[in-house]
Amino acid sequence: MDFETTGPFYRAAHLGLRVLDGRGVRRRFGAEADGRWQQFRGDMTDADRLDLLIKDAATIAPLAFAPRDVFALPGLSTEDPFGTQWPGARPGLGGALFREDADAPADAVAAFDAAVALWGLRLDAFDATALPRILPSTRLIVEDLAALRAVVAHFVAHRGSLDLADQVLLVADRPVERQLFGLATVFLATPGKARAVAPGGRRREGARVGCRPPRRAGDFRRRIRRRTRERRRARRRARVLS
Repeated sequence: MDFETTGPFYRAAHLGLRVLDGRGVRRRFGAEADGRWQQFRGDMTDADRLDLLIKDAATIAPLAFAPRDVFALPGLSTEDPFGTQWPGARPGLGGALFREDADAPADAVAAFDAAVALWGLRLDAFDATALPRILPSTRLIVEDLAALRAVVAHFVAHRGSLDLADQVLLVADRPVERQLFGLATVFLATPGKARAVAPGGRRREGARVGCRPPRRAGDFRRRIRRRTRERRRARRRARVLS
């Protein structure tokens, strides 16, 4: 893992911190926070300050802020979101992020789109009409970022009656997908913690969104029989033509 990998994580995590800050619960940025840091910092750097803020936020939203969960780092306890092998932020990135004074998007969908852009991605179009009917009792399994954005937009439109963290399970094997889902719960102020599993991992029952249909046990045998029949027909045609 290198700075090219950790850079998007830190930028997206900083966006999540800005969103939390905008709710006024606790000020992490601004002149007052800078003053507190100057009294406290000692020999620590801006990168250390950023890690401390991320570590604190990881206790409430680990899939948004803890590298342990975002990058699926093995062997780390719940008290250690980074681990000893974590390379940290590129020199100068922490200071640059603290100097940013732009407000975070107030809208959850706009914030999600901003996080996508910070990871350098562009999402494919997704037909929102393909979403199933979503009730408070509905459980969803999502395996596509474009589908996840459509789900987030739907939950924003029905905020108060739906719970993104409780109702949605993400199936993903990339850090970007995991962090974006975790951040989506932050943007929506969802009280629970986002959950993600790797492809092939244990998952609950639920309506599948943006997922390839699961292969049934007999699919492989049917494909073999179909190909066998096709080869036999091809051999018969070859004998006739000869």
